[in-house]
Amino acid sequence: MFTSKYLRPISCKIQLEQLLGKIGTCRSIMTLKEIPAKELISKFKKSPEIRLNDKPVTKSAAVLIGLCENKGKLGLFYTLRSCLMKSHTRQVSFPGGIMEPNVDKSYEDCALRETQEETGIPQSSVEVLGTGNILVPFRSKGVDQIQIVPVVGIIHNFDQIELKPNSHEVEKVFTVSIEKLVDDRYRHHTQFRSGRGYSTPVYTAGEERIWGLSAILTHLFLSALLPQDKYPRKIPHVQPYQLKIKT
Repeated sequence: MFTSKYLRPISCKIQLEQLLGKIGTCRSIMTLKEIPAKELISKFKKSPEIRLNDKPVTKSAAVLIGLCENKGKLGLFYTLRSCLMKSHTRQVSFPGGIMEPNVDKSYEDCALRETQEETGIPQSSVEVLGTGNILVPFRSKGVDQIQIVPVVGIIHNFDQIELKPNSHEVEKVFTVSIEKLVDDRYRHHTQFRSGRGYSTPVYTAGEERIWGLSAILTHLFLSALLPQDKYPRKIPHVQPYQLKIKT
């Protein structure tokens, strides 16, 4: 159930639908110049803080949801984590990482620094629009519990940037157009049996399958960016059933 700030660990369809349906929308956006930054961030901030874990938070992190125009199409910028990483290997993610207390003065600083270190995109090329709400993901045993803040930014002159993925952290970088992310042919879901069951979004529009936390962030962001007729909010969910045996 919801509290005033947090969604406790997701365990049923109702909680997920409440979570993913609480955001207002801007009008349909198709170019960087048309993005109403203040309205977008206002809508994005209205998403509830998400707690998929009630363990005490020990570290903070930030990721960059990077809007860019690649070959004339508005899209989002993603990375594929290297197989050399200790966790979440070869999974799609937004660039970002753990905050360094003596280096980063804000979540924005962290997201831009990590993005440059991971992908080579200069911090000066990113115009920060604002931040979304805190997410607390599931924690694997023995791993620090982190809280993540998404930072929204426009990557200017993306086609002219020389991308330099850090091979120790990133296997490759790629963009997925908004046009494809909202296409029903590439929008799917994964349904879990935990508790009464819950569903999370999945996208297959790009070079790699986008799922998990990155897909949830993508869904929340697109829900704030686009009107419902362009991007439906509902994620399919099949209610579990019980076989009745006659005695």
